[in-house]
Amino acid sequence: MSEFTANISMLYSDLPVDDRPAAARRDGYDAVESWWPWAVGVPSEPERERWVRGIREAGVSLTLLNLWEGPAESGSRGLAGIRHAVEAFRSSADAGIDVARRADAPALHVLAGDGGEIGTLVDNLAWLSTRAPDLRLVLEYLNRHDHPGYPLDSPETVISVIDRVRDEVAGARIGMLVDTYHFGRAGIPLSSMVPYVTTHVSNIQVADSDRSCPGEGTYEVAASLALLVRCGYTGPIGAEFRPGTGVPAPGDLRRIFAMPEIYL
Repeated sequence: MSEFTANISMLYSDLPVDDRPAAARRDGYDAVESWWPWAVGVPSEPERERWVRGIREAGVSLTLLNLWEGPAESGSRGLAGIRHAVEAFRSSADAGIDVARRADAPALHVLAGDGGEIGTLVDNLAWLSTRAPDLRLVLEYLNRHDHPGYPLDSPETVISVIDRVRDEVAGARIGMLVDTYHFGRAGIPLSSMVPYVTTHVSNIQVADSDRSCPGEGTYEVAASLALLVRCGYTGPIGAEFRPGTGVPAPGDLRRIFAMPEIYL
C-alpha cells in the first residue's frame, strides 16, 4: 500500500542535513526521501556514515535518494546527460550507490542536467543499471517553464528513455517519478499517466501550485492522486512542498486528500 514519505530536503530545509531524519520522525513519518545531502559529489567516509546513522537512529526508512546535481554554482540540475561530465557523474553515482546500500534505500533519483543529451543519459543509465542492479533508478519529467533546458521535458520523453534502457539492459529496474507540481505547472492532466501506472510509474511526489502544500493552491492534486492509486499505484508518495505554518503529519495529509481508506 502507498504511504506518505517526508521529503526532508524541502520540509526541513531550515535544519542541518543530519538533523532532518529525526525531525521527520517527530512529525510522525516512518519514511523519508532526500536530495543529495552534500555540496560535493563524493563525500568523505565519515560524512556518509554520519548521515546514514542519522537515518537509522531516527527509526525511519529511506525510500529515495537523489544523486548529486553538480556544483551549486553551475545550476546544472544533474550530470547524467552531460557529455563532458561522464567521469564526474559516475564517481558521484558510485558514492550514491554506497549511501543507498548502507541506508537500505531501494531507489536512486537520477537527474539528467540542464542542456543534457538523451544519448549520454541513456548510456549512463545503462551503466548504472549494470553497476547497481539491486537499486531502482528513477527519472522525473520537469516542466519547461521552470526548467527550459532540461532534456526530460515531457512525460513521453521519460517513458521513451525508460524503454530504451530496458531494451539495452535486460532486467533493468528503472521507473518514472510523477511530480504533481510539474504536471500542474504545464497543465498536463495526471490522468495521462493512467496507462503507465503499473508499467512505468514507480514514485509520486505531491505539491500544489507554487510548491505549496496540497490543498493550498490551484491544482487538482487530490482527485488526480486518487485516480492513480485506484488504477494500481502502490509506491511511496513523497511530500515535496514548502510547508506553510508547519509540517503536516501523515494523518493530516490523508485528511487533505480525503482518501484514508487507500493508505490505511
